[in-house]
Amino acid sequence: MIAKLTCRRRDVTQQLMNIASEQTKQCQEKILLLTKTAEERMAWFLLQLSKRLKSGNLVILPRPRQDIVDQLGLMIETARGR
Repeated sequence: MIAKLTCRRRDVTQQLMNIASEQTKQCQEKILLLTKTAEERMAWFLLQLSKRLKSGNLVILPRPRQDIVDQLGLMIETARGR
C-alpha cells in the first residue's frame, strides 16, 4: 500500500524521507551521547527538551528523575545535585 502511494505521490515520498532522515539523525545523536560524560548527557537532554517544548530558560521535567537517568544511561546518584 505504501509503495503504491509513494509511487503516485511525490509529496508523500518526500514526507516519509524527511521523517526517516530525522529519525536517523536522532539515533546517531543518541549513539554519540554514549561517549559523553554524565554532565554532557544531562546538558544534551535539557537542551533537547527545551527545544522541543520551546519553553525558553525554564524547563519543566515531564517525568521522574529515575526515568530520565535510565534514558541517558546514568545512575541516579550521578543525577543528584552537587
